[in-house]
Amino acid sequence: MNILFVCTGNTCRSPMAQAIALKLIKEEPEKYSFIKVASAGLAAYDGDGPSFYAKEACEMNGSSLEDFRSQRVSYDLLEASDLILVMTEEHKYQLLLKAPQYADKIFTLGEFAGEDIDVGDPYGSNLEMYLQSYDLIEEQVKKVFIQLYEEYGGEEDENSDRQ
Repeated sequence: MNILFVCTGNTCRSPMAQAIALKLIKEEPEKYSFIKVASAGLAAYDGDGPSFYAKEACEMNGSSLEDFRSQRVSYDLLEASDLILVMTEEHKYQLLLKAPQYADKIFTLGEFAGEDIDVGDPYGSNLEMYLQSYDLIEEQVKKVFIQLYEEYGGEEDENSDRQ
């Protein structure tokens, strides 16, 4: 299961979602090793590092953006993804305009987690706002992972080398 997290600049929300997902996979490989994650931004510049406070929020919560570099959403990334989770309804709208052929696998993070919620952009705000965003994203990603495990976890090959 290849998941692509998408936000605007791929320096705050989607990298935090990716870091949270990688932490969950590392903590419970017996449940989540069938999931592979990446992130990208609709208006990202390839190769940017994460925002300072996104990196701090991750470190304070036991995940890491140490080696993270941003990338722009591409058709190759969309094609390779089984599930595309965007942070807001606006991101979903923009992505559907850009790539309507992938409509069946594009959801907001909250929507797929079963909640009517957007993850607002903390860019330009303080550490507290980033920590709030982190907590919200973590809550939603955990719900997504539980749902995916219940639906697909038992179907994957136990000897899979995906991480």
